[in-house]
Amino acid sequence: MTGYVKYYICSNCHYEEEFRQGPGFLVKPQSLEEYISGNQKLFHYKIHNKIIAMAEAHPGLLISASYQVYKCPHCQILYNKSQANIMVDGQTLHQNVFKCRVCRRRLKPTNMNRLKKAVCPSCGKSSFHRHDVSDLLWKK
Repeated sequence: MTGYVKYYICSNCHYEEEFRQGPGFLVKPQSLEEYISGNQKLFHYKIHNKIIAMAEAHPGLLISASYQVYKCPHCQILYNKSQANIMVDGQTLHQNVFKCRVCRRRLKPTNMNRLKKAVCPSCGKSSFHRHDVSDLLWKK
């Protein structure tokens, strides 16, 4: 699988941010035992606690993660989130729901390869655009 890093810069206030999409560097598909023995909480504490609770009811739990870029359909602000995938026997048991920090509406996944422009999270202007010179590609 291939992952991407795209860099965005605001032409108004010069705010810069990088956005990752694809398989994560931190979490390879692993069992609960591997995740716990890693001695590192890689997810938000609520997701971490949910993983522990689900593991009691579902032996053979498989945990993985990927980066996903989301966009608020109302504010047009971009967010980069780590999507936790919790599965048993190929069936998804959990999918994250993320909300916009400005309007609290549910974020929608977006394809950053086709996205050229968005609203700057710093100044709020529609001048947040992709800086193509510095894109990065990685393979898992």
